Formats: sequence, structure tokens, C-alpha cells
Amino acid sequence: QIRLEPTEPGALQQARDVLVDACAKDMFLACGRLGNMLALGVSVVEAPAIPLDPDPSAALTYWRKACDGNVADACSALGQKMLADGAEGVALYTAQSFLQKACNSDHADGCATLMEVLGDDARPEATEAGRRACELGRLDMCNRTAELLMTSGSEESFLGGIDILLDTCRQGFLGSCYLLSDQLRARPAALAPDGPYETAARVLLSTTCG
Repeated sequence: QIRLEPTEPGALQQARDVLVDACAKDMFLACGRLGNMLALGVSVVEAPAIPLDPDPSAALTYWRKACDGNVADACSALGQKMLADGAEGVALYTAQSFLQKACNSDHADGCATLMEVLGDDARPEATEAGRRACELGRLDMCNRTAELLMTSGSEESFLGGIDILLDTCRQGFLGSCYLLSDQLRARPAALAPDGPYETAARVLLSTTCG
């Protein structure tokens, strides 16, 4: 760990030098922190943020090395930066591969961004990325994933989307409750005692009215 007071002469440069040295020794978390530091233009050591000159090009280099060392946060940052820079063609595919690696390492934002990039053109892969983001706590992606499933055309997928909305509605995410309500209104059979979505209707009522 790096513990430097921002008032110490040369503290920021010393912190950067420590991270550079650690990264050179394949301490990949240090590479990731250094990438963040250079991309954001602030110190990210254990001290109040200190402004410094950003270096986006160097940040990409350090993120890439950190990602090679399986630092999920760096893989996600790398993919998102490439997308922000307008990646197309091979570069877009490369950005997606970084996001996929982040998602495979349970990085919620990496999964969420991957889903957005894939969209309807790769619906199964986008759905899987969205489902993982949802499971990792990105509740906003639960609705997006449910919508992809419920508009896929099969009853099985529709029920899969309902299950996602049920789970997040139970957790108190009202956005899922509202979407669930809309879907149930379009399916009157849900209100029947033996209807296929009876459970969904009961959960919705108990969550929003109970």
C-alpha cells in the first residue's frame, strides 16, 4: 500500500514512481491503478485527490497490461475507453473482447456495457451479459435483460423474463414491478387462479400494495 501525504514534497511523483515500478514487476493491480490515475487526471493513492496532467495514451497501455494480468476493472475500463473513442471494425471487436473478459471475471459494469454494445444484433450473447450484470447487482440491467427475453418470441423466454422481473421486484426495485405490471396486463390469464403467471401477479400485488 502507498501512504503519502499530499503536502509532502514530491509525494505525487513518488506515488506514481512506486506504481510504475510495481507494474514493471508484473504487479497487475498497480498497473490498473496507474491507468486509472493517468486517465482520470487525479491521484488515486490513499490521499485526497490531487490533480495531475492526464495521459490517456499511457493509461491505455497500463490498463492493457493489467487486463492481461486478469484485473477485471482494467479490462472494463479499456473496453469502455475504446468505445468512447469511437472503436469500429477490428477495434470494436477488440473492445468487446476486453468487456467479455471483464464480464467473465464478474465485473458488473463490464457485463452491462457488453450488453449495450451487442444489442439486438447478438441477442443471445447480449441477454447472457445482461443476466450476469443483473446477478452482480446492476438492477437497471435486469429490466433490459427481461425485455430482451420477453420480446424474443418464445413462451419459454417470456417466462424467463418474468422470472427476472419477479426476483428484482421482490428486492424492491420498483422499475421491475412496473414493467411486470405492464406485462401482466397484456396477459389476462395471469389473473386466473390456475393461470401460468398467477405467482407473478401475487408477488406484484404484495410488493406494490402490501
